[in-house]
Amino acid sequence: MSPRRTLVLALVCLVFSATPALAQRVSGTVRDSIADTPIGGAVVWLSDSAGAPIARSIGDATGAFSVLRARAATRLHVVRIGYRPLDVPVPAGDTAVILRLEAIPTFLSAVSASDNRLCPGDKNSVKGFELWEQARAALLASVVARETHPPRVRLISFTRTRDPIFARVKTEESSMKEMLVQQSYVAARPAWAFAYQGYMREEGAGDRVYYAPDNETLLDPSFAGTHCLQMARNDRRHPDQVGIAFEPVDDPARDTLVDVSGVLWLDRKTPALRSLEFRYTNLEPDARESGGEIFFRVMPNGASMIERWMIHTTLLAVDFNSRDNGPSRAPLPRYLRRNTRNIGTREVGGEVASVQWRDGVQWHGALPRITGVLTDSAGMPVAGARVWMVKTRDTVTTDTSGRFELPYVLPGVYAVLAADSTLAASGLSRTSHYWVYLDRDRGADIKLFFHPRAVILQQLCAGQFYSPGTGVVIGQVLGIGGTPLANARIDVWRRIQSGNVELFRQEEGGAAGADGRFVICGTPLDQQLRIRATDTRESSEILVDKWKDEVFVATLVVRPGD
Repeated sequence: MSPRRTLVLALVCLVFSATPALAQRVSGTVRDSIADTPIGGAVVWLSDSAGAPIARSIGDATGAFSVLRARAATRLHVVRIGYRPLDVPVPAGDTAVILRLEAIPTFLSAVSASDNRLCPGDKNSVKGFELWEQARAALLASVVARETHPPRVRLISFTRTRDPIFARVKTEESSMKEMLVQQSYVAARPAWAFAYQGYMREEGAGDRVYYAPDNETLLDPSFAGTHCLQMARNDRRHPDQVGIAFEPVDDPARDTLVDVSGVLWLDRKTPALRSLEFRYTNLEPDARESGGEIFFRVMPNGASMIERWMIHTTLLAVDFNSRDNGPSRAPLPRYLRRNTRNIGTREVGGEVASVQWRDGVQWHGALPRITGVLTDSAGMPVAGARVWMVKTRDTVTTDTSGRFELPYVLPGVYAVLAADSTLAASGLSRTSHYWVYLDRDRGADIKLFFHPRAVILQQLCAGQFYSPGTGVVIGQVLGIGGTPLANARIDVWRRIQSGNVELFRQEEGGAAGADGRFVICGTPLDQQLRIRATDTRESSEILVDKWKDEVFVATLVVRPGD
């Protein structure tokens, strides 16, 4: 039998063997053994006689849980950060059970953990890893909660670059998307890949892709198997917290990999994950500050979830004239290279704006938003207009009263614009830039004023003939991949009819701008135009023969053979 067929049969057998067990479950509540209060966010799982896990679930905010009972299940396990693990025989029948966990007195200060460096294979690592096992209980809860009850998340992501001297923002772009979270939205790689390939991938032209470890990465045995752990020193920036420091093991087989070292911080008073700080190892000296931060938040179900994160990496330029290295020589190990220069910093990250579960429970982050009203020059509300923020992809439409609500965003300085739908499609605004500063604790409510469209078109047509009521073509020339074609030649023919004679008369041409855009103004609305865009030997044409509006938006895609 072929391997493929063997796999298929194995899957079929698994499905059928699991079907009879669907009607039987082990359910109950998890409570504190002393206070008798419910404990939310506890992970409950069943294992067979060999200790292999079979099924798992997580308790809700009231401590209630329900997990599928399999025939081979013999033991019931419960773990929750701040409590000692519980391991009992699987109860018989369908009777609901109460599982009581014993809290660890003065959590984390009483957990046995040596100041010594504990590496895989150390004799005293079993005792020393007690603190790490508590952290793993919280990490496991976050993963199981996402698997069993995947939430719908509104996620803001951003990318920005800074100059190397004053760290001022040079470029910035952000976007928001909504998705059902069933897997990691931070790491983008499985844990085993980090263990064998590292946390950085080099691409062509010197580009690099950096990855961050997330809760699944830290939870995977490969992380503890490739890192040494120890208690972190107290840090004034982390009051009432205890940290677990980690660094890569000394392994000649991994000394060329870009790994991570850092600290996982936990709260002492209310046992929970707080943050993860890390730096990349084995990079060039000029890039030694590259690293990142991840922040956790306890959700209403009692499990932690990654709330926000950021990776900041140094952008390097390579000097091939340096004596340290050259294109014809084998590259030195990164930590020995001296032929690089710091040319800036790239920051990539994101933040969870809101979370919603299927049972209706919701959580909203502490993020600001911009709301407001749009009116015309007479003070009347403008309905159906588009409103957006510069350097973001989100656009909203004003209601009948001119009101608008932009999505939640990260703290920062934003410029707000508005336009009718036609001009907005070309990125043109009928309002002045309205600058708004947003901090984390406060949004802003603003008033925008619409300028008459004729005023905007008059400015747009500077240098060309234009009068209100005549047509304006706003165009852009693109390549096959959607890339703007700078300086493409633009030729225009106007339709002329005299008696029974009809022809197109060519007018003086021009060139598109650096962004591939061009404007043709002052065309009577009953006149046809033929427009051709040419880039080297490739060209594209469009016929403007139906003016439904005084503004015509044209996109010319230049393809070979057009």
